[in-house]
Amino acid sequence: MNGDRRQDPGGLWASGPRAVAMALDARRVTKVYVQRSSRQAASLAERAMASGVTVEFVPREALHRLVGPHHQGVAARIMASPAKELGELLDVACERKDPVIVVLDHLQDPHNVGAVARSAEAFGASGLVLARRRAAGLTPGAMKASAGALSVIPTAQVANIAQAVDVMKERGLWVVAADPRGEADLADVDLRGAVAIVIGGEGEGVSRLVRERSDVRARLAMGGAMPSLNASVAAGIFLYETFRQRRGS
Repeated sequence: MNGDRRQDPGGLWASGPRAVAMALDARRVTKVYVQRSSRQAASLAERAMASGVTVEFVPREALHRLVGPHHQGVAARIMASPAKELGELLDVACERKDPVIVVLDHLQDPHNVGAVARSAEAFGASGLVLARRRAAGLTPGAMKASAGALSVIPTAQVANIAQAVDVMKERGLWVVAADPRGEADLADVDLRGAVAIVIGGEGEGVSRLVRERSDVRARLAMGGAMPSLNASVAAGIFLYETFRQRRGS
């Protein structure tokens, strides 16, 4: 069975040293599987055992069956960071100075969800908001693509993204929608302060109701023939620009 699609009562699967290390740091690991004779994974096995996590040493082929071939000698069953209610997520996020919330407006590809989560965690975002229905959720595929980020970044799943945007605006967040037809160039948008960055779904982009509720629609300057970028790539650029502006302030 491919670990990218597996989910069981013990949790989701993380594979590779980086993902497993992040999950261990977040104390989300329930069991670690280590390839016999893998020196690269030995230190992770020691960390896991020191934390009281069960470690099982298995043949390489057994890891292949659990999580596929790209495990680099280690995999783990982990629990995703528990999904919060939107109000709870915002309560925690707004305790920080100038929080950044990433909103996914009905992304369909679990890989994109995971990749956005990875960028969000890397650039210090305070939380991730996803649609509860008609969108990719916190699946094993998203977990794997996040390289462990979904085990640590706070998330909230909501019934209605447009209504969630209204709530965030009421809480003082400035809402920036990524839109190839936006009225402002990203480089000219002030991303300091409390900000929510909205990333639209593959193909359709940010929905009309969410665009109308946004404070600004920002576009990326493009020099080639392609009119737009993959959702997770665009999210990474928006998040880096947010991080860059704050670091320089």
